[in-house]
Amino acid sequence: MDENRLIFPPDSSFSPSEKKNIEQYLRGKQIYFSGIYTELKKKNFFSTSKQQQEEQKILIVSSFRFHVFSTSSSSKPLFDAHILDLLDYQITTENSSEQEATLKFNQITINFNNSEKVQELSIAIKKMFSLNFPGMQESKNGNTTTTTTTTTINNNNINIGPCGGFSRTYRCCSDFYGIQVREDICWEVDNLFESNNIKDLNLSDWPESPTPQQGRAMIDALKYNQWFESITVANSTPSTQCKIGNDGVHSINRVLETNRKISRLQLSNINARESWITPETWMSLAFNNYLTQVDLSNNSIEDRGVQFLCNDWLSTISHEIHSINLSKCNIGKQGLSNLFRSFRQNKWISKNLKFLSVSGNRMEDAASDMVLFLSEATALRQFEMSNCQPTWSAIKPPPTIQKSKETRIISKLDLSANKLNFNASNKQQLEQNANDLSLFLSIICPNLADIDLSSTCPSPNSIYTILSSVINLIRLNLSDNELEEEGIVTLVDILCHTTLPKLKHLYINRNFTINTDIMNKLSISKVTSKLTGGGGGGDSSGGSGGSGGVGSGSLGNAVKSLVKLISPSSFSLCPLETLHFAGQNNGRIKGDIIPLAHALLKNDTITEIDISGHHAGDDLAITLGRVIQVNKTIKTLYWDENLTTTVGLEYFSIGFKRNQSIQHMPMLVLDIADFLKQPENSPSMQMIKERLRLVDTTTTVQQRVTQLASDIQSQIINNNLRKMKDAINKAVTRKRNEAAISNTMNSPKSITSTKPPPQQQPQSLNLQQQPKNEEEQQQQKQQQQDSSQQPQQDSSQQPQQIDSPVQTSTQSPQNDDFVEESLN
Repeated sequence: MDENRLIFPPDSSFSPSEKKNIEQYLRGKQIYFSGIYTELKKKNFFSTSKQQQEEQKILIVSSFRFHVFSTSSSSKPLFDAHILDLLDYQITTENSSEQEATLKFNQITINFNNSEKVQELSIAIKKMFSLNFPGMQESKNGNTTTTTTTTTINNNNINIGPCGGFSRTYRCCSDFYGIQVREDICWEVDNLFESNNIKDLNLSDWPESPTPQQGRAMIDALKYNQWFESITVANSTPSTQCKIGNDGVHSINRVLETNRKISRLQLSNINARESWITPETWMSLAFNNYLTQVDLSNNSIEDRGVQFLCNDWLSTISHEIHSINLSKCNIGKQGLSNLFRSFRQNKWISKNLKFLSVSGNRMEDAASDMVLFLSEATALRQFEMSNCQPTWSAIKPPPTIQKSKETRIISKLDLSANKLNFNASNKQQLEQNANDLSLFLSIICPNLADIDLSSTCPSPNSIYTILSSVINLIRLNLSDNELEEEGIVTLVDILCHTTLPKLKHLYINRNFTINTDIMNKLSISKVTSKLTGGGGGGDSSGGSGGSGGVGSGSLGNAVKSLVKLISPSSFSLCPLETLHFAGQNNGRIKGDIIPLAHALLKNDTITEIDISGHHAGDDLAITLGRVIQVNKTIKTLYWDENLTTTVGLEYFSIGFKRNQSIQHMPMLVLDIADFLKQPENSPSMQMIKERLRLVDTTTTVQQRVTQLASDIQSQIINNNLRKMKDAINKAVTRKRNEAAISNTMNSPKSITSTKPPPQQQPQSLNLQQQPKNEEEQQQQKQQQQDSSQQPQQDSSQQPQQIDSPVQTSTQSPQNDDFVEESLN
C-alpha cells in the first residue's frame, strides 16, 4: 500500500467523522499497513442479550508502532504498542484458505482474522524490523518469532542509511522510551561518521552530553548494528557527563547478547554501583565471545564486585582477552589478590592479555600474587600499577621464579606515585625497598623499555640500584621526585657511564624545591643591591630573568651536568632525543636555565625539549632565537611561563624566520596573558616601548605582541607544509624511478633480438671477415650509439638498447597519481 495514506474499505462500519479522527491522530506518520478485522464485543453487565455482538476494528502499522482503533473509540487508539513490545507473531491456518495472525504483546493479544490481509500484514511487520533493525536476522525479530516462510523481504533493496542505519534505530528506541530525539546526534552520525570511518560510539563526543535516557537509547540502537565496533562512555571531565547508571548497564547487557561486532567496551565513571554486584552484568560479558578490550575504570566495583567479576566472568572466559582496565575501582588487597589468582587460573587471559591496569587501588600484600601472575603472563606488554602502595618486600620475586627474556615481554611499566619511602622507618629500609624493586625489574621485566618512576621519591643512592637492572630502557620518567642537585648530578653520571646506552627520552620535570623563607631572603637581597647601586638582577619588566633564582649556587652543578649530558662528547654514550626539564611554582631556576639552552647550539640529536616554567625572562628568548638559527634538529619546543615580553618575542621572531625545522611549538599563552594584563601607560610598558623604539604611535605594545605570536604560529605552519611538500616530492621521485625501472625490465633487449644483422655490401665482405683494428672498432661503436639515439619508426622490429633505465625512459608518470598514492 502507499505509505502515509490510510485506506478504509468501502464496507467498513467507520463513519466519516471517525475516519477523520483516525487520520488526524496518525498525521505525519508513515503507514505500512491498515486492515479491518472483527472481534467479539465485550458484553455489557446490564445487557439482557445472550449473544455477543461482533465489532469492527482496524489495525494500523506505522514506522515504530501498532495502533488499534474501534468504532466505539475513534478519537484515540484503543491499543497502542511499540514494535519492541511485540513478543510473538504467528500465522495459523484453520482451513485450506483461512489464515489468522496472532500478535502477542505484553498486555494484550490481537487475533487478526482478516484472511485476505494476513500476508500483507506479515510483509509490513518484516519491513518494520528490516528498516528499524537492519542487522537483525530475518528469522528472528528480537523476541519475535515469525513462522511464515512464504513471504520474504529482500533487505538488499532497502536503504538502511549510513552507519548501519543507526539514526533510524536510535529514533525507534527514543520513541520506545518516550524521549526527545537529538537531531544533532543523528546529523553527525549520518554525515560525518561513515565518511571518516568512525566506528567508536563515544557518548562524550558531543559538546552537550546526552542525558542518561538518551544515552540508553543510543546504546540500545547498537543491538543489531553492524557498523560500530566499540562503545565508549567516559566521564573524565565535568563538561562530559553522561552517567548512564544501572539502566544503561542493563541496555549494554542486552546489546552484548546479540551484537557480534562490538570488540571494545569502555565504561568509565558511569554511576552504576549496584550493577557491579549483580551476576547478570558479568555473565553478559562472559557470553560475548567477541569482546577483547574492557575498560571499567573509575567505577566503585570494590571487593564485593570483584568476587562476582572473578566467578561469573573471568572464570568462564573462553576466548582471547587483550586489554583490561580496572584502575581506580576502590579495590582492596583482598579483591586484587582474587583478581590475580583468577588471571592465573584462566589460560585464555594469562596467555593472551597484552594490557592490564590496576592503578589507584590498594594493593599492599597482594603484590605477591601479582608477581606470580606477571611471571606467567607471556603476552603482557604494558602493565600499570600507579598509586597502589604495594608492600615492597612482597614485590620481591620468590627464588622459584627465574629470569627469562623469551617468556616475559613487558616493555612498558607504570610505577608512579608508589613511594619508596612508604612505611620506611629509616634510610636503610629505603635502600632495601630499592633493592627489592631492582630485583623485581630484572626478573619480571627483563625487556623493559619504558618506565614511569615519577613521584616515587628515590634517594640519589637508590637511583643507580634501580636503573642498573633495566639497561634496555628507551624512555625514563623521573619527574616530581625532588631529586635536587645531588640527584640530577648522580643521574647524569649514571647516563654518562653507559648504564643506559639505549636511552632516548628523559623526563625530569619539577625536581627542585626551595623554602619560602629563602625566596624572601633572595628578593630582599636583590632590592638591597638595587638601592645601593649594585648590579641589578634585571628590570621588573621581565627584560632579564636574572641569575638570582633558585639555582645561583645550589643548582649550578645540576645545570652544568645537563649541559654535559647533551654535549657532543656524550652523544655516543647517551644520544638523547627528548629532554623535559620544566619548573614549578616553588622550584624555578630562572636565569640558570640559559646555559642549557645555549648548549643546544652544538647538539644534533635532541628533537624535543621542554624548558618551560622557569621565569628566565627575555634573556632566554634571545638565546633561543640565536640557537634555532643554527640548530636544525629541534622539531618540538616548549618554553612557556618564562616571563617573556615583547622584547624577547622580537628577538625570537627574528631567529625563527630563519628556522625551518621546528614543527610544533605551543603558543606562549601564559606569558602573553600576563603581559596583556598590564596597562599601556605603566612604567614597564613605556620601558619596553623605548627599548623597541616603536615609531608608530598607533600600534600598542599589546597589539605588537599579539602580531608576533601570530607570525610565529604562521611560520610553524609553513614549516609543516614545507616538510609535507618535501615528502611528496621524494615520493614522486621514487615512483618515477620505480616506473622507469619497471619499463626497462619489461622492454626487449637488442642483444636478445632474433633478427639477423643487416648485410654489408659485397665489396666490403672480405674486410669484415678480417680482424678489425682498434680505430675501426671505435668508429663502429660510435655509429651504433648514434643510430640508437635516432627515433625509430618501428620499435617492434628494431629494438633499442637501453643503457640507463632512468635517462632513457620515455614514459613519464602523472604527478597527480603519485601525489595521491604518497599521501595514501
